[in-house]
Amino acid sequence: MGRWILGLILAAGLAAFTVPATAQFNKGAPWGADPFAGVEVLSETRDVVHGDVVHYRYRLRMGDGPYDVVQLHRVVREGSKGRAQARVGGAFLLPGMPQFFETIFMPSSVSAAADPDHAFAIYLAQNGIDVWGMDWGWDFVPGDTQDFGFMEGWGVAKDAEHVDKALSIARRMRTLTGLGNGRLHLLGFSYGVYVGYAVASEETRRPPGHRNVKGLIPVDSNFKVSTETARLNNCLTAVSIRADLDQGVFHEWLPLNLIGTLAKTAPGESSPFVPGLTNHQAAVFIGIPGFVTGSVAPLPALDFTDEQVWIDMLVATPVFDPLQAVYDMYAVRCDDDVMAPVSFDDHLSYCPECVKFFDTYKKTPEISREALSVELPERVRSEVRSFLRQRYDK
Repeated sequence: MGRWILGLILAAGLAAFTVPATAQFNKGAPWGADPFAGVEVLSETRDVVHGDVVHYRYRLRMGDGPYDVVQLHRVVREGSKGRAQARVGGAFLLPGMPQFFETIFMPSSVSAAADPDHAFAIYLAQNGIDVWGMDWGWDFVPGDTQDFGFMEGWGVAKDAEHVDKALSIARRMRTLTGLGNGRLHLLGFSYGVYVGYAVASEETRRPPGHRNVKGLIPVDSNFKVSTETARLNNCLTAVSIRADLDQGVFHEWLPLNLIGTLAKTAPGESSPFVPGLTNHQAAVFIGIPGFVTGSVAPLPALDFTDEQVWIDMLVATPVFDPLQAVYDMYAVRCDDDVMAPVSFDDHLSYCPECVKFFDTYKKTPEISREALSVELPERVRSEVRSFLRQRYDK
């Protein structure tokens, strides 16, 4: 199966009228450098999603590359149009890979079968939290793309740069809507955990007054592993991916969107991805633990997720992801800068809380899912084993 298995119209101060968000982006920042410098607002939308909770989307160009465009989200209660109400504070949510913000945190936006009351972002907003989030730039790469040269070097570090800019912009917009300039809690889900730690790592080099992150909340992923077997397994995978990158392969094609589409359009036909199952069964199958082990018996079923919601989420999945980012995840778990070098975690030693978290995490392997089965060419496996013997015999 491959590795793919695994807001707004703003109210300006005390003015009695609202000002379009695009105008606000031209104002100077009340602290430090202007967070909007070099940022172009391509589009903005506002939707009422549930009661007095509204959802703003901003497409922001953050660089010169063809896909250096992210989508910033804000989900917040409003007393009136353009006037945010939040009494607790702010949180910035990062999705996983390959995912959009709405797929994970607001599934009711992508599936009519999803209950808005079960959406995490909406729940937080209803309870007084100003919710922000971001879609990765590579989320929007079209399915018919042929040239992926722009993805060379696109890893955790680049996504972290985008997040850092987005955090600064979110804080500025909170100030303009009367919610103050306080730092935000940063929640990372799955791949978002790696990006979150990269952001926090880089911030350790700044004075406290120039940092955006108030607290770090890692969800459903590990950053380091607790056993030597798991660590070496990640090293082997990182070496394999590095070989692909060195050969000029910079992307992964992700069939999840196609699997979901087939489940909706031809549910009863045989799946081209999971032999012996229909397209509908195959779509459900990849959402259960049996997909990791490779077992198809008994026939798949979801216990806690509506099947239609899951299939709609698959349809809303990005088609490609950057291979450098995949490498970064395995390399940081390998934790060996000779065998699998990675730089975005270099400054974590300046963050005692981060180090303490890792030490605790290593003692609790039962809360982590470790992928222990990786198929590698025998030549690569032999060379890696030889390398390890020479290294650890010294």
